Amino acid sequence: MRIILVLICTLMLILNIGCTNMKENEKEKSQMKTEETTEFGPVIPEEISDDETYGYTPENPIKIGAVNNGPMWIEEYLKSITGPSGEKIEFKQLGSYSEEATDYPIGPGALEVYQITYPNLDKPLKLYFDNYNYVRPKAPKGLKIK
Repeated sequence: MRIILVLICTLMLILNIGCTNMKENEKEKSQMKTEETTEFGPVIPEEISDDETYGYTPENPIKIGAVNNGPMWIEEYLKSITGPSGEKIEFKQLGSYSEEATDYPIGPGALEVYQITYPNLDKPLKLYFDNYNYVRPKAPKGLKIK
């Protein structure tokens, strides 16, 4: 009888610990989804840049600062902006920027380049992202925030 009681208590303890860990994991996942941050800070823009070159040139990239999570955070950023009249944008990664990048303080391949299109756009846009430095991202001039 005593063995059965010990087994029941042990089983209840194991189940309780398992449930607690599952709740903690779910809480962590939901916090990650709602915070939308990189290692350095928020990735969703709250304002539009006044600078005509912001994001459109390798000399003035969008400093997303995601390092290892670069493509994931860039995608989150791109999903948060629209065309000038609210058009849904489509994007694709063109690769790492290396042309003339030796002048960039970080070195060749430090920037990611994405092509942006939306309905009625004459020519696709290129946006440059810096995964190694972080400054609160803005939407490039001419685009909007969802």
